[in-house]
Amino acid sequence: SAPVCMRIKPSYIFRALRPLVWCRAQSTSIMMLKSPKDVLDFWFSREYYEQIGTSGMITKEYFEERMPLWFMNTSVDFSSTQIENRDLIKFAKSTKDPEWINTRDGYLARILLFDQFPRVCYRGTSSAFEYDACTQELLKDILISNHPFDWKDFSFAERIFIVTACEHQEDLHMMGLSLQYSMRLFEGVEDNEMISSLQEIATSVHSFAEEHADVLKKFGRYPSRNKALGRDSTSEEMLWLSSPGIPGWAKSQLSSTSLSSTDDHHLDDQQFNENKFGMKDIIDSFVIHKTNTTIVIAEGSVVDFTGSAIVNAANEGVLGGGGVDGAITKAGGESL
Repeated sequence: SAPVCMRIKPSYIFRALRPLVWCRAQSTSIMMLKSPKDVLDFWFSREYYEQIGTSGMITKEYFEERMPLWFMNTSVDFSSTQIENRDLIKFAKSTKDPEWINTRDGYLARILLFDQFPRVCYRGTSSAFEYDACTQELLKDILISNHPFDWKDFSFAERIFIVTACEHQEDLHMMGLSLQYSMRLFEGVEDNEMISSLQEIATSVHSFAEEHADVLKKFGRYPSRNKALGRDSTSEEMLWLSSPGIPGWAKSQLSSTSLSSTDDHHLDDQQFNENKFGMKDIIDSFVIHKTNTTIVIAEGSVVDFTGSAIVNAANEGVLGGGGVDGAITKAGGESL
């Protein structure tokens, strides 16, 4: 019942998964999110809320651990959890559930789902920015209308993602709010020790807002999104995009995500469904655009696989042992 990776040609990787339900959730670090609290616990960690609920003190060490996850895409599980929960983005847009639309947690969870999740799930495509208008409406409620929730209702770490969501908008007014509120991250915080320890973090957040503002003021839009949105780049934008000084966040938008998905059939799906390579059924598929690789989730018996090769864990002597290794060796015979 172990997952087996089968590489059938340079651009295709098949993974035979059996049983399917277990294999789709094979990483214990991938969380399935259902509620606003689930989203916040995943993003900020459950320990974060336990900490601010008791001492109110957030340490620098917390941000040193979380910021690489948030901004540097250093964890496959963190990214994969967002991709696995991509349907929750659409749900959050359409739901009328009071828990999502009438609570503080619901507001913040929707900002994360509309602003952060799509930029991981659909990086390099127009879908990465599909929910920006939804994000703007929530930001206006908090920062302009101050109703039903306002700035003071959110903690230091949470405020970072309100500011970040503002700077992600191709809108000079929203950018002005990003610059303004990135200077107010400590508003209402009375713990001088906390302010001192997190000052470097706050300065960094404001610097990113300024960097985004400079680009938006110069071009009126983010040129790094042009390709994904089907926009033609001006000669000035093309020069900026090819310059060595282009910011890291802009570079990241020029490439596709490590694992992106779509509700539409991929071009190769017809081939996969016509020739299942001995598998019972094709369940789902994902594209790794950067390496032109398609990962297909298939249900069936690995010994019935008819592709070119199977990759599986084996013993040190590469001798047919027990379990999956033994089954593959037995099915393949001496020619294996």
